[in-house]
Amino acid sequence: MQIVKNRNARYVIFSALVFSLIYLVSLFVLKKKLVTEPVSYAAVALSVISFGAFIFFYIKDISRLDEVQVRIHMEAVVIGFALAVLLLMTLAFLSYIKPLNVKDWGYGQVMHISWLLYFTGLCITKYKYR
Repeated sequence: MQIVKNRNARYVIFSALVFSLIYLVSLFVLKKKLVTEPVSYAAVALSVISFGAFIFFYIKDISRLDEVQVRIHMEAVVIGFALAVLLLMTLAFLSYIKPLNVKDWGYGQVMHISWLLYFTGLCITKYKYR
């Protein structure tokens, strides 16, 4: 059983590293406009597919955890999602007052903040269950 857990964890780590590499290269190529439009779409597709693979392996790995660990991750998702929705609502209201600069508050930045919010929720719930 321990071998299966280690193998699943390795798949999660490997897919996260592959996604991170593809994401960073795609982001660099797209921001600098170094390639043609069809290649840009391919870079987006590769990023989406690699992130989908990461999600698949991550969910598969979580399903093999014990009950308390699953509860910790689920609470982290709930906290992170709620805080992300709060952030988006706040940004939406602020954009009605004054248009926000897309370079500061675009989709990419909100995505990074959402990851930070998930890990914040994970820290909160891990501390709670100690």
